[in-house]
Amino acid sequence: VDAKRAFTPPAPQPTILAVTPPSHTWSELKVLVPQPGLYAGQEIAFDTPTKGGVPTQNMSVRVQDPVAPGSIITVRYPCPDLSGFEVASECSPPMPSVSETLEEDRQAMKIAWCIYAAGALAGVAALIFGGIQDPLFIAALVLWLAAWASYICQPKSVRARRPRQRTPAYTSIVTMIVYVWGTSGLWLWMIHS
Repeated sequence: VDAKRAFTPPAPQPTILAVTPPSHTWSELKVLVPQPGLYAGQEIAFDTPTKGGVPTQNMSVRVQDPVAPGSIITVRYPCPDLSGFEVASECSPPMPSVSETLEEDRQAMKIAWCIYAAGALAGVAALIFGGIQDPLFIAALVLWLAAWASYICQPKSVRARRPRQRTPAYTSIVTMIVYVWGTSGLWLWMIHS
């Protein structure tokens, strides 16, 4: 019996040096081999990093050849199945391209401005034809609220990719607040005069 193989050294404590972004469902780690190193056939155990809601995984790898202490082993491991969860981490699906993101933002901005304009037309028509009792008054409020909600109700990661949509969304909610405040004041003034 080989004396080196008969003696099993205590399990080394590896150090995670770097995490490489995945290609779809795989990630890479660079693991620093501690003292006394590894001999052929020995396993090294490590925990994957916890990041962005991805749980830590306990992993081990069996080395084929002896590895000197201080060496770096690159380990590929599968990302956990996170279907049904929104997770921002190294195991997330790739982000859309810049051109796709800009086009989506432009389209969302156009739609939000159209909804805002429809609300403005309904608001002006309500003031001209019927005041706050008119159904157009409620239609204006609903349209402005819809333009704001179409932006604010999206996940934070989507809102971050749509800065152009933010302007009509916040313009809509501010307009709605000012419109309600102004028309209510005007209505109260007309009743008391």
